[in-house]
Amino acid sequence: MRVEYIKRDVARKTFNTNKKEILFSRIVSYVVLTFLGLIVIFPFVMMIISSLTVGGSYAVGKGEFSFIGYKDIFTSVVAIDTNTDVPYLVTGLKNTLLITVPSTLLGLFVSAFSAYAFAKIKFKGRNVVFFIMLLTMMIPGSLFFVPSFIIYSHLDLVDTFFPLIVPGSFGSAMCVFFLRQAFMAIPDDYIEAAKLDGIGHFRIFWKIVVPLSAPALISQGLLGFVGGYNDYLGPLLYLHDPKRYTLQIALQLIHTQSSTGDNQMFLAATVVSLLPTILIFLFAQKYFIKGLTNSGIK
Repeated sequence: MRVEYIKRDVARKTFNTNKKEILFSRIVSYVVLTFLGLIVIFPFVMMIISSLTVGGSYAVGKGEFSFIGYKDIFTSVVAIDTNTDVPYLVTGLKNTLLITVPSTLLGLFVSAFSAYAFAKIKFKGRNVVFFIMLLTMMIPGSLFFVPSFIIYSHLDLVDTFFPLIVPGSFGSAMCVFFLRQAFMAIPDDYIEAAKLDGIGHFRIFWKIVVPLSAPALISQGLLGFVGGYNDYLGPLLYLHDPKRYTLQIALQLIHTQSSTGDNQMFLAATVVSLLPTILIFLFAQKYFIKGLTNSGIK
């Protein structure tokens, strides 16, 4: 009896000790994460405060509170082209969406179908082709700017949206890699059962693979959209007409041509330009995080 009592006492003390350690580790984790979160969010808070302060002062408590910066970016024409009839930020946002949305959707489809081929279709040389595709990720994208510009110049496509839409519409090696990881997690039994029913690869892809891999597809689509949304060098290289400038170029011109103080109008434009990506992430963050973890990022 005494031995049993000692065992229960030791087990109880061990349980209490483990419980205290777990509680302590959680408290430390929450404190560290809160501190890191404050560090990350601090610049955004200061940007919003400064955008509401006349003169765009970063010093809290100094300057007059005003929405004039937000008013000007939607009512003033801050452009070097006097024929522009709409606010420059609105024009830049419209052009950015016209470029980014089609290229993102087409690129996601191409990457997903390629990933399906690498994951579920057995063909000779599959691993070699996949390895060669991964090697292309080592090549800097800026290396293609000059030859691409020469080609589009000969095709008379400079100063149009085509040079910015077409490359992204063919997908990316990084997207193929992550989607392949997600597709490989789908049991082959589903694919084999569909083949026995006489279903082809295209229908298998749409009816089985896409629904089961929706989080991975959404996460890669978000990453592709954000990459195109924030692109600066491409539009700067190919677009010469101010009416075709994208959002990032518009922000730069607003910064240099702001007429409402030092930084207020530019900061207000920056806050507004961040809203689409923030809202998209807030609505899709569950799928984004799940898609990344299912694609092999732990």
